[in-house]
Amino acid sequence: MVSDTTDRLNTFALIDDPASAAMSDGPGSPSSPIADGSGAPATVDLPQPPPAFLPAGPVAAVPTTPAPTVSPSVLQTIDIRRHIPVTLDLPAGNYAQWRRHFDTVIGMFGIRDHVDAAAVPRFDDHDWAMADHAVVHWLNTTVAPDLLDVVMADRDIALTVWMAIDGIFRHNHLARAVYVEAEYHAVVQGDMTVMQYCTKLKTYADQLRDLGQPVTESRHVFHLLRGLNRQYHGAIPHIISQSPLPSLLQTHFFLLMEEHRAEQTARLQGMHALVAGRGPA
Repeated sequence: MVSDTTDRLNTFALIDDPASAAMSDGPGSPSSPIADGSGAPATVDLPQPPPAFLPAGPVAAVPTTPAPTVSPSVLQTIDIRRHIPVTLDLPAGNYAQWRRHFDTVIGMFGIRDHVDAAAVPRFDDHDWAMADHAVVHWLNTTVAPDLLDVVMADRDIALTVWMAIDGIFRHNHLARAVYVEAEYHAVVQGDMTVMQYCTKLKTYADQLRDLGQPVTESRHVFHLLRGLNRQYHGAIPHIISQSPLPSLLQTHFFLLMEEHRAEQTARLQGMHALVAGRGPA
């Protein structure tokens, strides 16, 4: 016998409804009376299908193991110079560019925990230790020899080398920012193309950002226009008269189009001069 208490505790139990009970007493219902040989009604309980919201089979367990990373044997075959084409050098001031490439690589191969101070090292794991040696090799390959001599230790692991490099480029940042700021304001286009000029300015702006002295976009645009060659001075009123001021990317694109137009004009003038010099046939 099944007690009424069990039905009340089962949240999926059917609720007794007099109206629905009256409708289900007809012939063909699961509990309809059917006469047996003696004429007495007999109740036949037909099997009920399982509720649609219950799974048909066992529920699969959610995996708790961490996502697999690239095997150390594969890491050892990677040509890191194809992924990080920049050699980190203190005089070049290219830390921001190098760091961007390196962050992408360690994220792409799932080994960011080797340069994360909050992560727990697992040198007792042979695969993890081999992967750490691969990261150290990448650091040694993409850092200038003079700088590498400064950051090397008796027992190099990826995290210690990474933190030493980061400390060199972030310590004394105010003093370094003074020199970078002076170099930034001294840049003029000269004989550089528009692309070369814009790239050089952006390099100094990235360094100032990494040193905690970011250059606002409007200030960068004004400084870019100030150092342009005389042939582009006609474009300056068009740019600064717009409201709001064009973005840095829009300014770069506009100046590139002006450079292309000037080159096309000079080429056409040369062709016309050549034809005019030949005279009538």
